[in-house]
Amino acid sequence: MKQQIKTTEAIFPMPVLLIATYNEDGSVNVMNAAWGTMQERDMVALNLTETHKTVQNIKARGGFVIHIADAKHVAEADFFGVVSGNSDPEKFAKSGLTAVKSELVDAPIINEFPIAMECSFVEYQRDDTGLGVIGKVLRTSVEEACMKDGKVDIDSVEAIAFDPYTHGYYKVCGRVGEAFNDGLRLKKRIGSSLGGTDMKKQTAGREHLGKLAPKFAELNDDVLFGEVWSREEQLSARDRSMITIAALFSAGLYPQLKAHLALGKEHGVTKEEAVEIVTQLAFYCGWPKAWSAFPLIAEVYGETDSTVPALTLPIGEPNSAFAQYFIGQSYLKPLTMEQVPTFNVTFEPGCRNNWHIHHADRGGGQLLICVHGRGWYQEWGKEPRELRPGDVVNIPANVKHWHGAAKDSWFQHIAQEIPGENAHAEWCEPVDDTQYQALG
Repeated sequence: MKQQIKTTEAIFPMPVLLIATYNEDGSVNVMNAAWGTMQERDMVALNLTETHKTVQNIKARGGFVIHIADAKHVAEADFFGVVSGNSDPEKFAKSGLTAVKSELVDAPIINEFPIAMECSFVEYQRDDTGLGVIGKVLRTSVEEACMKDGKVDIDSVEAIAFDPYTHGYYKVCGRVGEAFNDGLRLKKRIGSSLGGTDMKKQTAGREHLGKLAPKFAELNDDVLFGEVWSREEQLSARDRSMITIAALFSAGLYPQLKAHLALGKEHGVTKEEAVEIVTQLAFYCGWPKAWSAFPLIAEVYGETDSTVPALTLPIGEPNSAFAQYFIGQSYLKPLTMEQVPTFNVTFEPGCRNNWHIHHADRGGGQLLICVHGRGWYQEWGKEPRELRPGDVVNIPANVKHWHGAAKDSWFQHIAQEIPGENAHAEWCEPVDDTQYQALG
């Protein structure tokens, strides 16, 4: 049975944050603050009034460093809380601790505390519901002795927490559970007790391949997803999604990647995590694959950016080698270099190539197959032709022409270079801008 107590101005437990700044004369000032939190992954909020010397210093210097207090220095941490910088500007020097200047902001880093977060000043919120000092974390540093396997070892940090009910400090240590895992185990047990399953029943195999390949569909739905994916005590569905996303991206299997991005979203994989997976693997699996994957992430997470929309085919890399022959940004994705070289070309709105000619003594020319958006094609001396998905353009050799996107639409076409004798391209003048703008 719970007993009612007096409400205090805190949620238990509270952090012990030591905010380091420089005074006007360059001396170090440190304040003990419990009312602080993260707003976002790299944004902090400190509920401090403007009467504090620390706030005055932050506004004047534009930066500050947050330290996590530890059990070894509990006396010094409390000293910084009970002695005001307004009344004793030499309090840091009296503490016996040492400091060095941050390389990123005009503020000191205290050497003795295990964790330091260097922050730039963003704004001060003054209204009744405001949070006081808002800062952006530029860098976080941790003592090597407090690291284990590349991660912060909380037991080694020996961070302290403040108890607002009895005004005590307590050491934070002793791992008692696994975040994002223990709850999944309980969720699985609850699902099993109700006769259900932890994961949503997968039916994609039967829906798409039930008639053509019924055994494959059965294995896909019942074994892969019904048995392997459901083993969440060994590996959570979220972690399985991240692994699968990485594997499909590495293999360049974009239709399956899109489907598993959607599944990963259901399993708790964030947009930021999906972007980070692609960014990391781009260095190992290829830069063009990243260009192709980012539009899928934008589409799945409902934040399609007009600069990189969700397109029909992979966008490829910026077409830097031929940029001098284009107005606007184009992208090139080789599809195959065997038999007939085939490329996917993507044009941003308003992008078009110069007039050009595919020369050949015999054979040669180019074939365009339009797959996305709206574009234009024109041969010298003829009227422009509007292009839509499904349109095919047969370009004979030795014919001067241009092609590109409409001014208000992204455009993609597959381009095949038809083999020919002495085949080569001649690039000519840009398309007249006045005539292009009149196309609509």
